[in-house]
Amino acid sequence: MNIKIYLDIACPYCYIAKKKFEEALKEFNEVDFEIEYKSFELNYEAPKYPEETLITSLSERTGVSEEEIRRQYRILIESAKAEGIELNLENVVPSNTRDAHRLLKFAIQEGKGSETLDELYYRNFKLNENVADKDALLSVAEAVELDTARAKEVIEDESEFAELVLEDFNYGKILGVQSVPHFIFNERFKMNGAAEVDLYIYAIEKTLDDIKKGDL
Repeated sequence: MNIKIYLDIACPYCYIAKKKFEEALKEFNEVDFEIEYKSFELNYEAPKYPEETLITSLSERTGVSEEEIRRQYRILIESAKAEGIELNLENVVPSNTRDAHRLLKFAIQEGKGSETLDELYYRNFKLNENVADKDALLSVAEAVELDTARAKEVIEDESEFAELVLEDFNYGKILGVQSVPHFIFNERFKMNGAAEVDLYIYAIEKTLDDIKKGDL
């Protein structure tokens, strides 16, 4: 079963969704899953070294008050704790994620996409590192044991894997992706947002049932 997951490194909901989705996958040990992490930059115009906070940046872009964003984040933080994730959202650096996505593409090529994504989320939302910073990205590569020399080349050359990142974003728009996380099961059944584990299980079961019926 092919499952595409559109996500951004800047999205804490994607971080939680990934953990819940992985819990759901444990219920299907005999199913052969092909998981594809797809890049979707929520703010591709974000600076690499922003001066304002995440909450201020979000408020300016969305028109939602900082007070309301903080209220939503308090709920999100509690939800994350249930998945064993600690979020420090007040001090997240709202930087550009293009280079982080490029590094992720390289990691996927090397068979280390999932752990690299976890490390990027951890650095961003727990340690509040700037995931646009070259040294921070190199540290991520070292932590997941990617080829350091090759990873440094990718990080330094902004053209490397950029085409794949843009391709994901543009094709996602064609498919109707407007926000993340966005799951697509076997090119047909779609789920948007961070769902509970039971809903991911349902989506997988429904897709398996459609496959058996020959509908997929």
